[in-house]
Amino acid sequence: RTAFRDNYKMATRGLLLLTTVLANLFTAEGYTVTYDAASQLETTQTVLGTLALAKEGDGIKVTGTLTGLEASSSGNWHVHTGTGDNACTVSGMGSPYTSPAEYSSVKWTSDASGKATFDQTLSFLAYADVKDHGIVIHLSSGTKSACAKIIDASSTTTTTTSSPSTSTATSLSSSIATQPFVTITFLMASLLFLFFH
Repeated sequence: RTAFRDNYKMATRGLLLLTTVLANLFTAEGYTVTYDAASQLETTQTVLGTLALAKEGDGIKVTGTLTGLEASSSGNWHVHTGTGDNACTVSGMGSPYTSPAEYSSVKWTSDASGKATFDQTLSFLAYADVKDHGIVIHLSSGTKSACAKIIDASSTTTTTTSSPSTSTATSLSSSIATQPFVTITFLMASLLFLFFH
């Protein structure tokens, strides 16, 4: 009986380790850009929302939704040359990166409520080069309305001060990838661990 329990403990720890590897393999990389009250550059509109940036081919794909734009309108948006703490300051944001001419067809289009859905691929920008730059949203007049910095997509992790095995299980449960087979593997390992621990 003791040997049986020991073997299952070893198997369970192996499954937990496998789940960790799978979660790391399938956790999507990417960047995010969040517009909040601090992102506003003028007072006629309040642009809010989040955009996600992912690598697509040699360029980047930008998806997401912004609200607070001019109703039933359209305007430009650009990744700017400014980076770091100066990415969204008026004096530091710079000009469109890499060239204004590249962005001729890069626009947002809003509905009657001022909401715009983004789903565009920028093939002229390299994914590895855009982090820490700001994305500036312009009004239909060309006025800079809002700016937010491109940062790594956030990942939630949980840590505990309990035993190493319990801490491992807790961290996995909060950061595990959404792929079904990874989740099933984790659940099986957790149940075996709780039963035989």
